[in-house]
Amino acid sequence: EPRRTMNASECVAKGCALQCAILSPTFKVKEFQVNESFPFPISMSWKGHAPDGQNVAAEGQQSTIVIPKGSPIPCLKAVTILRSGALTVDLQYADVTELHA
Repeated sequence: EPRRTMNASECVAKGCALQCAILSPTFKVKEFQVNESFPFPISMSWKGHAPDGQNVAAEGQQSTIVIPKGSPIPCLKAVTILRSGALTVDLQYADVTELHA
């Protein structure tokens, strides 16, 4: 878990100093890799008409987590939803209690 005590100015200054050291032939810098990931799960909910021949219960709102917490950025998700009419799709954080104020 990374520390969160550094302010934006310090972060930029340290990043610039590190990049200068990486580019300089006089400094040896240990190689590292930064992996970005989603800090919170993202869910998708949809509501629309069920395909022909299915029961009315399938027309209710349904939801699923499409991007789990810790998924790498960028990520690509393909979702297939079978509907014959209008469709409403919403994406939101899966658990808003995890968000910090």
